[in-house]
Amino acid sequence: MKRTKKTSDHPAAGRRQLKVGQNIRKILADILTRATGLGHITVTEVRMSPDLRLATVFITPLGRDDLDIVSEVTPHTREISQQLSRRLHLKYMPRLVFRPDASFAQAARISTILQSVRTDTMDTIDRADSISGDSATTDQPPDSQ
Repeated sequence: MKRTKKTSDHPAAGRRQLKVGQNIRKILADILTRATGLGHITVTEVRMSPDLRLATVFITPLGRDDLDIVSEVTPHTREISQQLSRRLHLKYMPRLVFRPDASFAQAARISTILQSVRTDTMDTIDRADSISGDSATTDQPPDSQ
């Protein structure tokens, strides 16, 4: 007897998750831009569960370094879900879970580390060049004129 693959192993299942996630991200971005009192919030990513019943929404405040934005948005989850359900046509409305997106902070941290490594490397090269430059001038015989 031939075994059939589970639907979650099917490549189309992943595409469907991505497509629904992108659609939810666009709609949520519009909803959060129009929401008053929440400030400027960017929806960076929406990850959908395989059954499309859970949407993990990664948000970041625009122009602020405040990663506690989730506590500001969470009380409005029900209103946001209601607005989303009016514009999203799915059999089941996914439950929204908001998470702070720390990827920009991590990228800045990595950039700072790389910059310090680059500076240290350049200092080491400069020191090595100055040492080899000094020894190169002392090792060479004087020019005969």
